[in-house]
Amino acid sequence: LFYSSDENGIFNIHKLDLNSGNSTQITNVIGGAFMPFLDQNQNLYFSEYEADGYKIKKLSLDNSKIDFKNYNPVYSDIESFDVSDTFAGLNSFDDSDISEFNSLENAVADTGSYTFEMNTVQAENVYSYREYEDTFTDFSFFPIVRFDNYTKLNGNNGSLIKNGKFGKLGENLLRDMKPGVYFASRDVLDKLSIFGGALLGVGSLPAENIGDFFKPNRLFELDRDLFLIAEYRGLPFIKRSWSPTVSLELYNLRRNVKDGLQIEEFPCTSCAQKDTVNVDIAYQIWEANLFFRSKLSRRSLLELGVGYSPYRVETDNFFSNELQAFITGSSSEYFKGTTLSASYTVDYYEFTTDADIAPTGLKGYLRYQYQPGKLLEEYDIDDGALVPIFKTSKNHSTELHARYGFKLPSGQALQARVRWFAYFNDPNDSFYTDYIGGFLGMRSYPYFALGGDRTAFTSLSYFAPIFKNITKQAGPYTLDKVYARFFFEAGNAWNSPFGTDNSLKTGIGTELRLAMNGYYLFPLKLFVSASYGFNEFQLTLPDEFVTGSGNNSVTYGRELLFHFGLTFDFELL
Repeated sequence: LFYSSDENGIFNIHKLDLNSGNSTQITNVIGGAFMPFLDQNQNLYFSEYEADGYKIKKLSLDNSKIDFKNYNPVYSDIESFDVSDTFAGLNSFDDSDISEFNSLENAVADTGSYTFEMNTVQAENVYSYREYEDTFTDFSFFPIVRFDNYTKLNGNNGSLIKNGKFGKLGENLLRDMKPGVYFASRDVLDKLSIFGGALLGVGSLPAENIGDFFKPNRLFELDRDLFLIAEYRGLPFIKRSWSPTVSLELYNLRRNVKDGLQIEEFPCTSCAQKDTVNVDIAYQIWEANLFFRSKLSRRSLLELGVGYSPYRVETDNFFSNELQAFITGSSSEYFKGTTLSASYTVDYYEFTTDADIAPTGLKGYLRYQYQPGKLLEEYDIDDGALVPIFKTSKNHSTELHARYGFKLPSGQALQARVRWFAYFNDPNDSFYTDYIGGFLGMRSYPYFALGGDRTAFTSLSYFAPIFKNITKQAGPYTLDKVYARFFFEAGNAWNSPFGTDNSLKTGIGTELRLAMNGYYLFPLKLFVSASYGFNEFQLTLPDEFVTGSGNNSVTYGRELLFHFGLTFDFELL
């Protein structure tokens, strides 16, 4: 075993014989030797600190050439010199007149700044005594380009590439492209941190020319993703270890939907054929959350939160063939709700070299939520004006999510995961449905395939290492290890508004995981997974759902699904 130690006052590399317990010094440097690494050819690499910084050094472990002598520097006699009378007086300076600040001076400093004088040599004589003020680091900005492939303006991108329709593909990419920026800052004591972002869908609305493209009205109506998160660690009036971290979160999303609303009209009183008018609409979501998180111990956390969510829908202007009039657009609130939550989180994951890719130990949370809200049900006409009618609901729900993993004697790992959700009441509306499909749930079925008022699923994963300790560098990225994951999952949703049967849904999948680091600091996790659901079933959609085919049913299951991504962690939840 090779290690770095300062047994003689300077850090050097030592070798420990694990059988005999004897330790031998390998290097003999002045500045310090650290981070030893031995290759297959018995060459020892280490970092050595020199006058101009750290250097990577190589040493061949030929015992006949290694100098094991300790470093005993010889210091020359220090020349004596005369000290000027100005500084010599400091040796006999009488500072008995310096005393602590009294209560009045402390009170002034608590509410403002207390100024006092102190005679010094070659320095300021006037000083101020005040409370510490937050000193922030400069804002860091991270440019980002994201593609949200939810519109499919000209159809599926894969089909467009296959058919060589690259012009249509370009229109799709422009429609779904969201350039933006993330920004972050914190104070030097790490008590207050700020993180936010802004992304705009520059192609989400048409533009006639460059001037029209940059019109303020158009820019404000583009698809957007805005968020701001501010955290303050430890309330100043609670001087305890469990003093909560306060987190304020603000979100705003806007989505434009072309022909999202269909209005049926009769152009004339004797017309039997209905006329359908398509109207563009836009959804706008606001959400504000306030959380208090207290660390009860090293492994447990208590969180209390409150949130408010007003959702709005806006309709564009359109011409009514029935009324032969131009109908101006309108904006109305379709949901407003408050969320009160309490959760308890435990993290007993073991600290191992493979914890980031094949974790072992226990991790999970139990959450309760109370959500009183009002959902738009219909409109009534009162004195010639449309009046929204809201349906009030008071939903109580609980959620349990846990993972437990352990190592096998052969070096592989197993992990079991369970997630359960249930409403205590009956919301009786698809708006409140809980979904367990997709990337964060059962990957063998799409996100909307499994949803209901009560949901549950479990999965069993097997992790097998393919390559470990790669330590290969490609530019600023360092490759660490590659694992394969094989998983089986089962679950279902009950009391579903879509007519899901009560039979258990099962599926299997495999995933390739690559763990690496960027710029020696940021963890990067690349994954590619394929999954297959064994059960084929059909869902009947409510009347308010609109499909491209016009059919009110959708078939799920018995299809191969793929997921891939680059994140900071394999376990996002």
